[in-house]
Amino acid sequence: MYKFEIIASLIFLLFGTVIFNSFIKENGSISDSIYPELIGFCLEGIILVILFGFIQRKYNKDNELKQKEELKETLLTQIDIFLYWSNLIPKKEFRSDGKFSFKDNIKLENLIKNLKDENKLFELDIPLYFIKEFSKRELPNIIALLPVSANINSLHLKNWSLIINNLNGIIESEKDEIFFEALISFLLSIKTFNETKI
Repeated sequence: MYKFEIIASLIFLLFGTVIFNSFIKENGSISDSIYPELIGFCLEGIILVILFGFIQRKYNKDNELKQKEELKETLLTQIDIFLYWSNLIPKKEFRSDGKFSFKDNIKLENLIKNLKDENKLFELDIPLYFIKEFSKRELPNIIALLPVSANINSLHLKNWSLIINNLNGIIESEKDEIFFEALISFLLSIKTFNETKI
């Protein structure tokens, strides 16, 4: 309960208790006394405070959830930009608005699976130099969004930090083998971030 609800309920309860005690002391009858109406007023007041408090809490919770979902969508949009322009996922897999459907993780999972498979790795034709340079360009933007992930919850903050660390790994990799390990970790951290519940 909010502080206001507790204070208002206590006032009604205290007032009702005083009225009830006065009613008992004066041996008043229900038919010719205003005391029962005052007691009823206090009970109604307590019920209304609790009811409106419940409605307000539910509204605030729904509103907070909606805001967090919008924040997460903003973060995933930044990942969309990276996946789209780095050519890691074919552009035909993106929607007409240039966004990747993270609700369907199959394409992302297939990419990770193919990167782990040495036989299929050569078929992917991944432009290593371009991805490293593009990662350098996008890293400041992704770091700048770290406070946004913190506004969702601690798990999203943790997973966004992993995305940043793995992106740094791509940039700093000097061998192809290390590059692909960092790239796989980067994609796995995106997948984990997307699947983390708000």
